[in-house]
Amino acid sequence: MKKQAFGTITMLSFLLVLAAVSTNAQRLSDNSIAVNIPFAFALGETNLPAGKYTLRRIVLPSSYDRLVIQSADGRGASHTGMTRPNRTSEVQKQSNLVFNRYGDQYFLSQVWMAGSDTGRDLFQSRNERNLAKESKLARTKSDYQKVVLTASKQ
Repeated sequence: MKKQAFGTITMLSFLLVLAAVSTNAQRLSDNSIAVNIPFAFALGETNLPAGKYTLRRIVLPSSYDRLVIQSADGRGASHTGMTRPNRTSEVQKQSNLVFNRYGDQYFLSQVWMAGSDTGRDLFQSRNERNLAKESKLARTKSDYQKVVLTASKQ
């Protein structure tokens, strides 16, 4: 009797773990996009070259999530940035990356996933804050521009 109960509990535990892994894998695949970025850019304090990238959102228990970016071929290190939610009234029809451009420098600013009404804002790096401040002090927005790239579901 004890042997049968132990076997049942073990099997249920195994199924529960399997379901959790499957659900987590599904969430990760729903949070992945691919994009070709035709210019060098910064993610936080890290400068990255132009190229094809995969972006993945890792959902954390708090409202702050982690964005992981890696070259599409899987070579090289992956880089991360912390994000905070940015809600809109409409569900996004396509996945987009928004960059802030100051002169010839690009900074990844937002990531929007198709099918969601919540985008992710990345925190500004020290360099971007300084450039934004300089742009405001010069009282000109000619050096500042938002650049939007469309991404595809992974």
